[in-house]
Amino acid sequence: MKCLFPCVLALLLLPLAAGAQPPPPAPDLATTAQAAYDAGDLPAALAAYQALLATYPSPADAPAALHHDLGNTYYRLADLPHAIQHFLAAQRRAPRDPDTAANLRLALQTANVPPPPEPNAWLAPIRRLAPAEWTFVALALYLLAALLCLLYLLLPARLAFRPRLLRPLPFVLLLCVLATAARLTFLLPSYTRLALVDAPGADLLSAPLPDSTQLVHLPAATTVVQTSPAGASYAAVRLPPSTHGYLPLSALLPVP
Repeated sequence: MKCLFPCVLALLLLPLAAGAQPPPPAPDLATTAQAAYDAGDLPAALAAYQALLATYPSPADAPAALHHDLGNTYYRLADLPHAIQHFLAAQRRAPRDPDTAANLRLALQTANVPPPPEPNAWLAPIRRLAPAEWTFVALALYLLAALLCLLYLLLPARLAFRPRLLRPLPFVLLLCVLATAARLTFLLPSYTRLALVDAPGADLLSAPLPDSTQLVHLPAATTVVQTSPAGASYAAVRLPPSTHGYLPLSALLPVP
């Protein structure tokens, strides 16, 4: 029965792997957007890219290339908060892409705002892979563990190598746990609740009330972390490293 445990986990992870694959983009919209961008018709390119983004269940399901193209378009339109928002989204899906990293640095420098806070030292190697890549790694390891168990159960007992099939199983299961834990780090609030201050900027308030004390003015494209909702109009946020306050929800651009 213990050997069946990886099989069950593998079956549970299958929907995650399937959900990590975004649907293919509509070719007409992609062609229209690229042609408008190359021709310098940026409003038309933006409209086409946004229509392409709307074909996905949510912005979080769109691929890195689409977010990268949206970032380039917004940057050329001088909309730096939205440009940085989409460059960050692209970097989440393709963390090792040098073009996205370079464009993000340029947009941050142009906006004259500090970059998002770096992850902890133990998180930095994990963030070298995208969430979908960690899902694939975890799934592959669970399937390997299940295969070892199935071979052990199905092969005749008289085969001399049969007992050796279970020798690597503890190590494989340990890797399964580590890969799953790495994937779960992408559910931390510092990752899932990252947001940018929209133009023209906003005042960080001491309470979720319009007449509360202004703590500091945050320029457009400043990075904050939403810590919790505060009613229908405000969100509690943390300004890295440790300043807490409230911002109107209308002033925040969540990073998908």
